[in-house]
Amino acid sequence: MADPSSGRQLLRPFNRGGILVMDQRSRDVPTERDELGVARSRTGLYFPVRHAQDLDIEHDPGPFRVQVDIVMGIPDDEVSFEHELEVDSGALTIGDPEGEELIEAPPGRYRVCVGLDEVEHAEYVRIWLSPQRDNQGDTDA
Repeated sequence: MADPSSGRQLLRPFNRGGILVMDQRSRDVPTERDELGVARSRTGLYFPVRHAQDLDIEHDPGPFRVQVDIVMGIPDDEVSFEHELEVDSGALTIGDPEGEELIEAPPGRYRVCVGLDEVEHAEYVRIWLSPQRDNQGDTDA
C-alpha cells in the first residue's frame, strides 16, 4: 500500500455521479464516454462513481459518500483504467462542480491511473498521479 502521507483523501457525495480530473485552467472537458463511462481529453479525465440515485431502495437515502484516495506515485494495486494528461497550469483539480481538490503538479505530462472497487457505481476509488520521465528533467546527452 502507498504511503498515505504522499496524497490526500476525499470522502463526500458526488451528486452528479462522476469525478473529473483536470488541469486547473483547461476548458478541454472530456465529453465522449467509452463503454465504461470514462471520457478522456488532452487535459482531462472523467469517470462515473456511485451516487444516491444508484441505490435500489424505496425511500430517499440522502447523500451517498464515495471515498477517493489520491496518491502521488505509481500504482501499487489493481488499475481499472489509465490516461495520460497534459498539465500546463501547474495544478490539477479532482472533484465535480460541487467541489474540487487542488493538487499541485509541475507542468508536464502525467500518467493518471484509477483503481475502482466496482467498475460500475464505484464506492472506493484510488487515483495515482505520476509525472512522466520528461517532467523530471531527465535528459539523454
